[in-house]
Amino acid sequence: MDRWTMQELERTDDLSFAISLLNKKKNELNPFSPLSMKCCSAIKTLENIKAATERYHEALAAALWGDDAEEGKEQGDDLKCEPCAPTQPECGACEFAGGEDDAEVSI
Repeated sequence: MDRWTMQELERTDDLSFAISLLNKKKNELNPFSPLSMKCCSAIKTLENIKAATERYHEALAAALWGDDAEEGKEQGDDLKCEPCAPTQPECGACEFAGGEDDAEVSI
């Protein structure tokens, strides 16, 4: 059984953690079993959510910082993001979420 260190747990976001656990369970199963297929489906769903979250952060950084989006992305690590709060409380953009001066971001 693989063990997680405290450092690994702290720096692993919830989506990556869930994907890792589902992959471990899926690898223990017959690949054609219903549970294995459900694990594959759940993993794909979580990966899509993770990719959408990353696109959202990139779009948010571009909207907030324009040409300095890379610098903004680095600064964005200190912000809180409402859409991501349940899955990534440390991600950050909610300092800008819900305010009157917010830039609109569509993905």
